[in-house]
Amino acid sequence: MENENKKITLYWESNCPDCVEIKSLLDESNIKFISKCITVDAVNHPQDKMVNTNNRWEFHDFAKQHPESFKFSPVIVMEDEEFNFEFVSSGHDFHTPKEALTLVEKYIK
Repeated sequence: MENENKKITLYWESNCPDCVEIKSLLDESNIKFISKCITVDAVNHPQDKMVNTNNRWEFHDFAKQHPESFKFSPVIVMEDEEFNFEFVSSGHDFHTPKEALTLVEKYIK
């Protein structure tokens, strides 16, 4: 499945089973996405901690700017070529990883 004009970013936590399952479902469905882990303590290498810390701050910035769209991780940010954002949050827009995949598939069509 191609999503050339749509950018999909998944903010996820390493200790979250739903997050890991959504990552797998996106991969299995051949949906291109940017993976951004927000779990700082999940890695030992200082460079990886810095990347995850930056991801976490980016996640928090989005959550502050769009509080009505964020409830729990994982959160999928969908962006079109005109920089319009749509947020899909666990507990707000979906309750299972398969529901999240369905939302992403509808978005990219």
